[in-house]
Amino acid sequence: MVIVSSLTLMAWTLVGYYSPDNLPVGDEERERFAQEELTWQFAFRMSLTVLAIACPCALGLATPTAVMVGTGVGAVNGILIKGAEPLEKAAKLTTVVFDKTGTITDGRPRVTTMWPAVGHNILDLPTILALVGTAETGSEHPLAKALVEFAKNALGVDNIRAKLDTFKAVPGSGLEVKISQVEGNLGDPGKIARLLHVSTSAKK
Repeated sequence: MVIVSSLTLMAWTLVGYYSPDNLPVGDEERERFAQEELTWQFAFRMSLTVLAIACPCALGLATPTAVMVGTGVGAVNGILIKGAEPLEKAAKLTTVVFDKTGTITDGRPRVTTMWPAVGHNILDLPTILALVGTAETGSEHPLAKALVEFAKNALGVDNIRAKLDTFKAVPGSGLEVKISQVEGNLGDPGKIARLLHVSTSAKK
């Protein structure tokens, strides 16, 4: 690479001395510098450009850099790659087999079923959804975000109209919260129940 860089320097120097009009420089540079200065400046610039671009390849840095960037981009998109060796072997894969515990998902938990623990005569379904959605807004857990999104979609609102006064995460037990200003009539319980395919009767 050093030899190629030196040849680039020599080639552009010869072009500058024997055919200066062929140097790809602007008129402003030609006015500011003498012909010899312009020739050497451009030749050195091209020589250093070749060296800077080609040097990582010559030093064996290109592959590690590509692997590092690849694993980083994969991590951003939810794909975790354990080092360079698995990534290199992946290019030769023709078949992937998953056992019963190997699950392919989109990496975003979603609520699929809801079983109310109280009857609609105690708490109607919209109020239950509002309470659950409000309580989980204080948590950063992925499951909490799934519950909040579920409640918003079921109620058909962008923001749940309730106030979270206190929030405490209890390790191994869930949440301890105090909620106020829960507005009733957030929706038709029957309509929401049909939408979610859940029962409004008490479940034990």
